[in-house]
Amino acid sequence: IAQKALAEEMVSTIHGPEALKEALKITQAFFLGNVKDLSAEEIEDVLSSVKKEVEEGIDILSLLVTLGAASSKTEARTFVKQNGVSVNGEKVSDPSAVYTEENALHGKYLILKRGKKNNYLGILK
Repeated sequence: IAQKALAEEMVSTIHGPEALKEALKITQAFFLGNVKDLSAEEIEDVLSSVKKEVEEGIDILSLLVTLGAASSKTEARTFVKQNGVSVNGEKVSDPSAVYTEENALHGKYLILKRGKKNNYLGILK
């Protein structure tokens, strides 16, 4: 609890209270799986280092491999079958799931989470 208080105080002091509010919102969205609440700008800011363009109509197994979350489609299938994958905050249990702008955030973002801490961003072309 002390670490959290210290971190909040540091962010507020260095970046201001508005930056603290934004940081807390983004943190909550990722930890609670509420990524649908994030704006396009927040998504780009937070996941800019792990983003890649992907083709519209990409299936979940190809998405996992393309984003580097799995080394092969076989490994990707295992992750899906073990309920270790979510896209845009929703668990994926169907290895044949396909993603288009209709089920992407803001019409183009696919936030892929594998396990508890591995986040990736696919941007539809």
